[in-house]
Amino acid sequence: MPEWDPVSCRLHRDLIEVVHEYRVAGWFEQYVGQPDEVVAEVLRAQWWQDDWEEFDVARAGYGNFALADTDRVIGLDPEADTSEGNHVYVEVLQRLAEITADALVITDVSEDWQSESGRVIVSVLANGQPRQLRLHQFDDWIDPKVITLLNGIVAAQARRFYCFDTGGQMYPITFAKPEQAAAMNAFGKVQLLDRAPDEWPGIREA
Repeated sequence: MPEWDPVSCRLHRDLIEVVHEYRVAGWFEQYVGQPDEVVAEVLRAQWWQDDWEEFDVARAGYGNFALADTDRVIGLDPEADTSEGNHVYVEVLQRLAEITADALVITDVSEDWQSESGRVIVSVLANGQPRQLRLHQFDDWIDPKVITLLNGIVAAQARRFYCFDTGGQMYPITFAKPEQAAAMNAFGKVQLLDRAPDEWPGIREA
């Protein structure tokens, strides 16, 4: 891997700027006390060993950079072969719960594709309380309102689920405080939405 040289390399300078903006907004808390340049070098070594020349700070690249903060962000492609027997909602709900630091504990997830035509009824225990998510069957896509319904469940919490609107089909999803989302949005490079982005196809009514 080429030598780390933020003085002469534009990519390195871009990365340091992006790291700084994310950290100001509350991301990468595991590196508290370390300079932005050091954090940027660590992340570059971890995430761009083979394709560093393709790093960019455009809308998609800026939003997808959040995936480097593995403690609090997952990537979700909603075209996920969502169908009976594939247990996609079981997996997705568990993945989303894992980034909440136990603010949301999801157990006993089950999918019912037969009780209601055009629906999948997902039953869960959320923080010990039984809940049902009435979702639409939409080809093999995850119903976009799963994000809205989960935010209804965690309404009493200080944080919510947010999607990075990257303009692509794969969305980084995080669990953040509203002020952290507002700080990220203030930079104007990518938007955090507490719902599914408009590019996520599907049926949005209840």
